[in-house]
Amino acid sequence: MEDNNLEGLDPGERFSLLDKMPVGVCVLSADLTVLFWNDCLAFWTGIIPSRIIGRPITEFVPALSDAHYLGRLDSIFHGGPPVLFSAQAQENIFPATSPSGERRVQQTTVVGVPSGSAEYRPGRPGFYALFTVEDVTELTHRIQEYRTMHRTALEEVARREALEEEKARMEERARHMQKLESIGVLASGISHDFNNLLAVIVGNADIIASDASDADLVLRCTAEIQKASTRATDLVAQILSYSGGGVFQLSPIDLTELVCEMRYLLTAPISKRVDVQFNLENDLPDITGDSSQLQQLIINLLSNASEAIGDNEGVITITTGVFEADAVYLETLYFHDNLLPGTYIYLNVADTGPGLDTGTLDKIFDPFFTTKFAGRGLGLAAVLGIVRSHNGALAVDSAPGKGATFRILLPVAIEPRLATHPIPPREITSAPVRSGGVLIVDDEQMVLELGQHLLRKSGYSVYLAEDGIDALVTMTKFLEDIDIVLLDVMLPNMNGYDVATALRRVREDIPIVLCSGYSEEQARSRFIGIPVSGFLKKPFSGDELLRIIDDSLAAYRSGQ
Repeated sequence: MEDNNLEGLDPGERFSLLDKMPVGVCVLSADLTVLFWNDCLAFWTGIIPSRIIGRPITEFVPALSDAHYLGRLDSIFHGGPPVLFSAQAQENIFPATSPSGERRVQQTTVVGVPSGSAEYRPGRPGFYALFTVEDVTELTHRIQEYRTMHRTALEEVARREALEEEKARMEERARHMQKLESIGVLASGISHDFNNLLAVIVGNADIIASDASDADLVLRCTAEIQKASTRATDLVAQILSYSGGGVFQLSPIDLTELVCEMRYLLTAPISKRVDVQFNLENDLPDITGDSSQLQQLIINLLSNASEAIGDNEGVITITTGVFEADAVYLETLYFHDNLLPGTYIYLNVADTGPGLDTGTLDKIFDPFFTTKFAGRGLGLAAVLGIVRSHNGALAVDSAPGKGATFRILLPVAIEPRLATHPIPPREITSAPVRSGGVLIVDDEQMVLELGQHLLRKSGYSVYLAEDGIDALVTMTKFLEDIDIVLLDVMLPNMNGYDVATALRRVREDIPIVLCSGYSEEQARSRFIGIPVSGFLKKPFSGDELLRIIDDSLAAYRSGQ
């Protein structure tokens, strides 16, 4: 049988392969005498085999005299498990300096090899220690570089995230400021028109006051007051819709109808030297969008066109229609990536201003870019953002001296709006017999007096409160007489929610109707968790007030 042990074999035959390995190899006997030392280890340490073989290893490698190493080597000589000495945890065991003087990093593994000199018995050394020494300098450097790159990458990601968050905050603030700026432009433009409406109201009221005996004159003046008030109410509603808090509410929209509803709002802030013309196609297919956002888009485009014309005379044309877009045309638009060929609704805003050169066209949608002497230049950036959020696209056609045309393409709604049917007018019947007590809580004295007059005239008992404290006192005092509360959403001292909560503690089932100049959704959002019986939008007519009180009381009484 062939002897595979180390003893008795010619060293040249025994270790010829180990000499060629690119790993340092040495063999120690149990008394730490060096039996083998290969060329690779000689190269790293500078100790040639003839000098060290047959000598104690501790004369050349003092580190192995340490009790830490001796204890673990003793385990190897007695058949213990392999031992790993990592340079990551301590200094190199063997000298490891390259010819250039560079310090190398080693990883040393020690395994036991049966010596064959005597039959092995527990407790008696019967193994050689075979050392393999690997140079892990490059690997260590790569690991360190990786760790450095990883740490740097994490720091860069954190920095970029912080920058993105700051950018988002700045853009949000900029959008808010731009909206406030455009609201200011609108406010200055419509103040004149509001004053005209107020002049109609005040003037006709004076006529009634001066000659109330002429019934026909009173009726004519009252009709004019109602007409002017309705027009002012519509204008306020449009402004409030445009200046909403940014809640994105999708609904089917007829773009022509939207422009028609805004016609007065659009023309109010425009210079009288500019003629605004409308070329609107009727019976357009619906688009799906947020009316407030689209109103902002239209106003921004119109403001941009008006500023382009400046103090000169000019024409702005607003056009709507249906357009069949093919793939070739869509490729010419801004942000066309997700658009498919098909039917689109378009909005064109064209002006006869000085036009734009190629350099300006490349920048007009950049935030903060402006051609004005002063300004934020956010109007067209906001337009682009609204178009993208509606899955649309945009085109610009302009050249110096030829004005500019902005075209917005929006996809047709997937589900058409259901046909609406007009609500039939109420049949004229004899006035109903009304009874019960109504507590009106409002900080505006004129609203209290108006509500009191309208409700008392119709048969209700009316109790008035100017704030939350007054409402609680009145409710407690007339607990058995009050059947319903008409509550203003915004009140001094105590807000409407707190007042409603306190009133419900006094009487748990009292029906509450909210009253506000805000939209119903905005008003109800302030009363989450408190059931309300109805909503009355300010300003309101006498019929609207009586209808909401009648209906809310009837629902309450039928549920008792």
